[in-house]
Order: sequence, then C-alpha cells, then structure tokens
Amino acid sequence: MFQYKTDYALNKKEPCAIVYQDAYGNIIRLTETDFESKEEFQRWKTWLDDNSHAQEKADHIYRNHTISSTGFEEYLETIPSPDGLELEQDTVLAQIKVVLTQTQFRRLWMYAVNGQTLAYIAKHEEASIPSVYESIKGAKKKVLSFFAKHPKKSSPNLR
Repeated sequence: MFQYKTDYALNKKEPCAIVYQDAYGNIIRLTETDFESKEEFQRWKTWLDDNSHAQEKADHIYRNHTISSTGFEEYLETIPSPDGLELEQDTVLAQIKVVLTQTQFRRLWMYAVNGQTLAYIAKHEEASIPSVYESIKGAKKKVLSFFAKHPKKSSPNLR
C-alpha cells in the first residue's frame, strides 16, 4: 500500500520544494529561496528524490516478501506434521507417500504444506540448503510423474 507520508510521496506532490520528515516526524519544506542558488537546490532535490525513491522501493520489496509472525502462532500449531501422519491406504496422499522416500516426503511436506523455507528445513535437519533443494526437486518430479501415470487423480500445483 502506498504510504502518503514517506519522503518520496511528499516530494512527488511538491516538485518545487524539498519535503522530508525529521526524526520527530515533523514535515520540513525547503524551497529555492532557502538555498544559495537554483543549481544547489536542484542538486539536493534530485539527490533526495533518487534516495527516497530507492528507499521506497526497498521498503516495498521487503513488505511484499516478508510475513509477520504476529497472530500466526495459533495457526502454525494447527498445521499437521508429516511424522506419525496416518493415512488411509487408498488416499492419493498415501500413494504419494509410498512413492517418495521418508526424507523426501518430510521435506516436501515441510516446504509445501507448512510453508517452511529451504534454509529453515536445512537448519532443522542439519543438512545443506542445496541437498534440501535437490531432495524437494526430486520429490516434486516423482509426484508429477505419479500424476502423469494416474491421470484420473487431480494433480497438485507443484511447479
């Protein structure tokens, strides 16, 4: 969501002024008359526009690629663990579990169902990230192969 009080937003609204917030949240507005020359004003205006735009982009990327754990503790407790998961013999999941190694099933479950990152799984299992990646990649390949051989069953989105 666009923040209307960022330095970037404030400067976009006023092309003839340098607008920024100080450490206390006060909005400071400087115009050409506050500088010795028009060139000096323009140099600082350009610098602040470029710098604040880069910061705005970095903040945007961070917000869009980071999930807050606040409020998710209860949800995380409801996510099932692959260990001790008892499945009826005729379910698709049980058939997939037979196709995969125990390690592949556990890692794919942690990745796809629990939403864990490769780094988290690697740390949790004391393995390297590349080995976890290859294990999950192999598991996905086996699962997709399983669904190719059994087209009547609905294929999950593993790509």
